[in-house]
Amino acid sequence: MNNIITFGENHTNKNEISEIRNKILEIKPDIILHELDWEDRDFYKSNIPGVKILPLEPSNKKSYDYPSFNTLSIKLQFLIRENEMLNVIINTIKSNKNKTIVIVIGDTHLRTVSGNYFYTESLISIYISEIGGKIIRSNIKEID
Repeated sequence: MNNIITFGENHTNKNEISEIRNKILEIKPDIILHELDWEDRDFYKSNIPGVKILPLEPSNKKSYDYPSFNTLSIKLQFLIRENEMLNVIINTIKSNKNKTIVIVIGDTHLRTVSGNYFYTESLISIYISEIGGKIIRSNIKEID
């Protein structure tokens, strides 16, 4: 069985980012799935020997170039992005049995409500909860 810990991050709060980093150093995961992997890759590689750091979204965002991603509503953009991230999470967990996996994702992607910018509550949160993973939400939430 996997040990899955998910951190909801406020991407603009340096103190929270630092706290999450320190917690992850204590956990010493085998794999880190990170929404902003390019920002923390060097930090984790130098502090957790052998850790795999994988992006939650395509790094070149090419899969978002249809028909023109930026012309879609915010609701639809979130839905597409979260479906992509959920697929990465599911595939990573399934292909890495008995590994400790940490997920770092914008806290809004872990919301428990729908709203003006979202069709539903987060399917990512639902999935992580259903498989018995731990979710640690940001103290600086944009949405519940």
